Amino acid sequence: MIMKKLIYIFLLVAAFACTNETVEVDNDNPLVYIPMKGFSLNEIWALEAGKDNHYLSVYCSGLYDGADGEIAVGFQVDQQLITDYNADITQEYSGQVKELPADCYKINGTSVKIAKGENAAKIAIEFDVDKVKALPQNPGEYYAIPIRLTSTSKYALHEDVTYTNALYAVNVKEPLFYFYTNRNGQTTQDCKVVYGKEQTVQYMLASTGMRIGEILALRPSDINIVGNIGSINVRRTLTKDINNKVVIGDITKTKNGLRTIDLTPLAVPVIQKAL
Repeated sequence: MIMKKLIYIFLLVAAFACTNETVEVDNDNPLVYIPMKGFSLNEIWALEAGKDNHYLSVYCSGLYDGADGEIAVGFQVDQQLITDYNADITQEYSGQVKELPADCYKINGTSVKIAKGENAAKIAIEFDVDKVKALPQNPGEYYAIPIRLTSTSKYALHEDVTYTNALYAVNVKEPLFYFYTNRNGQTTQDCKVVYGKEQTVQYMLASTGMRIGEILALRPSDINIVGNIGSINVRRTLTKDINNKVVIGDITKTKNGLRTIDLTPLAVPVIQKAL
């Protein structure tokens, strides 16, 4: 009898759960906007080809399964955005932003399309890095592309106009090293991997197999480079003392960690420039 009651209760609970299944639906008011709104400072890299490709995303909120049809979103480069930004004393870089000359970049068209089943699209920007580098560079000033969303074929633009504007500012950086990866059978400018000074640690992790603590504990005397031949003597790593403070230890994590790593010819100039 008790068993029958338990089965009956279980069936009731299961039936109730089925009738109250949550069904995800689209928002009643999807809006089109730029996630990276307002001023943003972006690194462009001085590569051998002289070009660097970037993308500014456009997003439609509230679409659970993506758009049920194509959404065309119009945009334009609008210098008035920079004028308004510089006049607003509450902005972080007020009075410091200039429009990037049109010959320093290329944007194809004046619209992007959010495909069916998707909720985002990208405005492609190709920078002519050599021309950007040739511009007068004054401390505290930034060159930016002012982009404004102007229309959408479906739904509506965000009611807060700050979400439909972007000042895409750029800062040219010199890479220590870069190469092209072959993704999906393609070798293109978009498939680059760039290593600047900030990425030297990541490159060493990938090219030497060292642990992060071992890299951060290196001393210049641990690195031996003659011409295009080099090696690294791994002798210590980061550890914690009795006060739980991170310090450089006197030895590696294990005895097997004491080793000498030969550097590849590609790794030598990267590490040499970082010294």
